[in-house]
Amino acid sequence: MKGLHIYQLIFLLVPVLTFHGCTKEAEREFARVRTLEATNISQSGAILNGEITNLKDSNVDECGFIIYSGEPSELSLEGIVPADYSSETGQMTYSVETGIINGNTYFYKAFAIANAVTSIGNIKSFENRGSNPPVPFDFTPKTGQVGDTIALILSNNIG
Repeated sequence: MKGLHIYQLIFLLVPVLTFHGCTKEAEREFARVRTLEATNISQSGAILNGEITNLKDSNVDECGFIIYSGEPSELSLEGIVPADYSSETGQMTYSVETGIINGNTYFYKAFAIANAVTSIGNIKSFENRGSNPPVPFDFTPKTGQVGDTIALILSNNIG
């Protein structure tokens, strides 16, 4: 008879414990970011895409992409670049035109800062088919001697 009581107790406790663990997820009042697939991947670069949703009354203070030259880590971080953002559609894009190597796989994720909260999207990747070379637009020093080191300042570089 004791065995019957134990089974009855277990039978009653299982549903109680199961349903007790089910709670509704709390509403979150912050922007959500999705990283979308890269498009227009060609020998001149690629376009990174992202989307910001759930803004409600928030304004986007900053948004962009975090780009890695390999599996995402501090060592493979290539740069953080600002995105072009449309508040009407929530879409953000960045055109990678230089600074990437043909045949390498690059990883990236979108991010947005709204109301002092940073939201980061999922990781995506693309295999690069090349890019335009960086364009030098300045150098220092302007004068020097034979053997001096000259620093080139380049445009269209990641980071």
